[in-house]
Amino acid sequence: MAFGFISAISVLAVSSLVSGLHVAGEDIFANITFEPAEEKPLIEDTVTIVNFTLTCENNTIGNISLDIVSTHPTVANASAGAIDVASCNGSFAISALRLGRTTLTLKYTVVMCTPSLDCRENASNIQYDVIVIRKQRASDLIFRIVVSVLVGIMTFVMGCTLDIKIVWKILKKPVAPVIGFTCQFVVMPLLGFAIGQIINLEPGFGLGLLTIASSPGGGASNVWTILLRGEIELSMTMTFISTIAALGMMPLWMFLLGRFYVDESKIKIPYTNILITLASLIVPAILGIILRHFKPKIAEKIGKCVRPFAVIFIVFILTFGVYTNLYLFELMGEIPVVLPAGMLLPWVGFGLGFVIAWMCRQPMRRVRTIALETGFQNIGVAILILQFSLPMPEGDLATLMPVVTAVFTPLPLWVIFIILTIRRRCCSKQKFEINSPETKEGVGEMKNISDKTEAKIVSNGHATEACDDAEPAVTNGKVGQNSETVM
Repeated sequence: MAFGFISAISVLAVSSLVSGLHVAGEDIFANITFEPAEEKPLIEDTVTIVNFTLTCENNTIGNISLDIVSTHPTVANASAGAIDVASCNGSFAISALRLGRTTLTLKYTVVMCTPSLDCRENASNIQYDVIVIRKQRASDLIFRIVVSVLVGIMTFVMGCTLDIKIVWKILKKPVAPVIGFTCQFVVMPLLGFAIGQIINLEPGFGLGLLTIASSPGGGASNVWTILLRGEIELSMTMTFISTIAALGMMPLWMFLLGRFYVDESKIKIPYTNILITLASLIVPAILGIILRHFKPKIAEKIGKCVRPFAVIFIVFILTFGVYTNLYLFELMGEIPVVLPAGMLLPWVGFGLGFVIAWMCRQPMRRVRTIALETGFQNIGVAILILQFSLPMPEGDLATLMPVVTAVFTPLPLWVIFIILTIRRRCCSKQKFEINSPETKEGVGEMKNISDKTEAKIVSNGHATEACDDAEPAVTNGKVGQNSETVM
């Protein structure tokens, strides 16, 4: 009986000792401090020493070891430094490699001993969040200001070239604009989100892809509408409508889908800043429309400056813009997965816009126009929103996607344009040969030889049906405008 009582007391004492060690171990990590703190961003391509202090009062520490694991080692990694067991101080070095966010898991193992040298291990994992940003330069500020001014000017000039009477005429039969609006602000945002999820883009890149996918139509669509023989009046109307509608649609999609890419406990999407940026771009367009209404001659002269300003904008982007944003091209090389994402968004967008408009029984010219408006996005608007509205590094990371999209967007259109140009030249050559005196004489002979000739040539010398979409037909030396051609 006595022996059993003594054994119970011994077990209880040992249990209390172990429990005391466990609680003491938890107290050691409860008040751990870091210098610098987690909230301080680190500059890209630098090494930062972080000091930590454990609470070791009333504990005898035998040893402290530290292992570190990074969730995104391409963004930043770390290695343990010296640890002073006596004072419970230590350090580790963080190498900031590129823009982004990562979390370091600090795996501490502490050996604590009792006065009787009964030692036990106590382990704990501590999270340390790391933010890596770029060092801000004067050239970055200059680039943002110049892009803002040029985009504002281009929007103002677009307003000067827009005839409200034509817009109103198109809106009276709103089928085509409604199809375009649906493709622009329903199909494209969902497509961008789906691509980001399938390819499993990093949060910053996924947010950038969503932003460019929900952006309004770009001015380049108007140029390509002319080149590919679409309906320029519809194109300009849809571009204008999407620019105005973006004031509500872009923040809406950022609210609905942005949370999938952003930890709202750490980053808040600044919807107010997005609205202000969009409003600042819509105002110039409205001013241009007002000027055209009251001073049409002045507006017409300003409208002729579209091409010069477009050239200035392109030259600026390809020179100073490339120099300022070289980090984006470096990211393309380091993270090649962004390339197919930027390629698929506009290319699939062209295809979906074409199919949807065709299924809605639109004329072919309008089908081409809607397809172009769907695939083209306003790169300038997306960049301004990302650079001025989002915190760093999300703003810099997300800007990569509009740039990649801009590079890939026109590639299939150039192929189509070259093919159509070759085809039209061949058709024009056939027309010239068909209308020559020698050919006309030969037509009569051919009819006498066979009524089943494969040449679809009638006696008046008209062109074959295969060239109906080509250049204006030539009949008896006179140029007649093809019904498909609207310039």
